[in-house]
Amino acid sequence: MRIGAYECVTPLTTAGSGSAHWCVAVREGQKYFLKQFLSPVQPDALSSAASELRHRQRERCEAFERRKTALYAALRCTLGDCVVPVTDFFAFEGRYYAVSEYLPQPMETLETIGRVSPQRARKLLGALAYCLGRLHAQGIVHADLKPEHVLLQRDGEEERVRLIDFDSGFTQDDPPAESHDIEGDPVYLAPETFLRISGQPGTLNRKLDTFAFGITAHRLWTGELPSLAGGATYPYEAALSGSAIQISEELPPPLRWLIGQTLAVHPEDRPDDGLLERLLSPSLARPRAAGLVENGLTRFWLEDWESAPDQE
Repeated sequence: MRIGAYECVTPLTTAGSGSAHWCVAVREGQKYFLKQFLSPVQPDALSSAASELRHRQRERCEAFERRKTALYAALRCTLGDCVVPVTDFFAFEGRYYAVSEYLPQPMETLETIGRVSPQRARKLLGALAYCLGRLHAQGIVHADLKPEHVLLQRDGEEERVRLIDFDSGFTQDDPPAESHDIEGDPVYLAPETFLRISGQPGTLNRKLDTFAFGITAHRLWTGELPSLAGGATYPYEAALSGSAIQISEELPPPLRWLIGQTLAVHPEDRPDDGLLERLLSPSLARPRAAGLVENGLTRFWLEDWESAPDQE
């Protein structure tokens, strides 16, 4: 099957993607991932649907094109090889498609690696914080950050982190206005995202990625999600109800503090990217006597990073 300039070499499938079909495709001898968005669909000019309905469909498609074009252009400008960018975006026979670099299967992600040593977890979290900082500096919000969207690739002896799957992403100056355009895994969903999905006021910005970072960090280090009080099923529910999100005692005290800050109910109370990067930087791998960090909320002594036993 041919889709535009791309020849599909595998069938379109929904595996691993609830909002799109995808396949492996070839163009000029080069392999790519090709993704077909399930919605919106361009209105058929010959459709018998009322003109008002077709007009609304066209408006939604125009908004979708504008937001995706801006997002993918910004992704290509992100510094540091921290993302897998979209290389092509086009419409074909009424459907929208996005094309990205082909990644050999199976991919290794934070989801697939399982439990790792504290030393490796610290390095991976530092790399992830760096990637998020570069992404946000370009004005991009991932909006669906979770372990399966954090790609790990070997670069000699080093382990490289890259962010993938920006289906829910947006540029910070043009967040989705309609609830049906907002997506995300409920396990990693920020409180303000849930509020907007349910039709309530909420500001969508890069701090929703910070909330997801905290849950991802907890799971990477402990192998488990934070415990929730008050009968909550998801962290955003606990945060909105004022119930405790219980951070594991297994974590070193600095990381417990930091994750607690990332899971604040109000976005403005979560740490900035710069603080995440500094505290997780490899240069602070042995931070005894590194001093005091102030963020306006509390004092944080950089000690005891190596107090947790090695699981490897």
